This record gives sequence, structure tokens and C-alpha cells, in this order.
Amino acid sequence: MASEPRSNIPTAAGLLVAELEAHSVDRVFCVPGESYLSVLDADGSITSNTATIAIQ
Repeated sequence: MASEPRSNIPTAAGLLVAELEAHSVDRVFCVPGESYLSVLDADGSITSNTATIAIQ
């Protein structure tokens, strides 16, 4: 029994990015830290099409 490659399984971060894009979000506010790095790495579009603003 062959298993599917993990790259075909959507991640929570990838689904979040897809929803942000579907709603034409152009700014994301976040608190500096590591908890959102997977969102930034989801597929690259969140950083190329969206202004990410770190707040403190």
C-alpha cells in the first residue's frame, strides 16, 4: 500500500492563506514571534501580495 506524498495534503497555514486571498486581504497584522511562520511560508503569496505588519 503506497502512501500519498505529504505535499498533496493541505496544511492549516495553506488553507488560511487561501481564505485570505479569496477575501482579497491586503494587510495582515501580527505580533512578532514564531507562531505564524508557517503562514508566511505557506506558498509565498502571503508575503508577495500582502503587507505584513508586525506590531508590539
